[in-house]
Amino acid sequence: MHVLRQCGNGREAVKAIRELAPDLVFLDVQMPGVDGFGVVEAIGPLAMPAVIFVTAYDANAVKAFDAEAVDFLLKPIDDDRFARALARARRRLEERTQQAMGARVAAVLAQLG
Repeated sequence: MHVLRQCGNGREAVKAIRELAPDLVFLDVQMPGVDGFGVVEAIGPLAMPAVIFVTAYDANAVKAFDAEAVDFLLKPIDDDRFARALARARRRLEERTQQAMGARVAAVLAQLG
């Protein structure tokens, strides 16, 4: 995993996601300007990368999973819990890659056939 950018607020996060198109983002639920959920909404479901929400408050967990987050980490973040969240994100990204490849193969076969 490579950290491409850290952002100080939600608006910066939206801009960075649009510019860099990362595979995975960690979003704090409570950021200045636009919160983590607002970032997800601003990017939209088709362009939004996999998300792991980070917060000090567990009250937002249900909302995070409603936003189709890969995981939800509570601060302070435990190393083992962080590792499990990364493993879950890797699995999700592998599934997305396999689905995209399957769709491309199906499209090629449809053109041939």
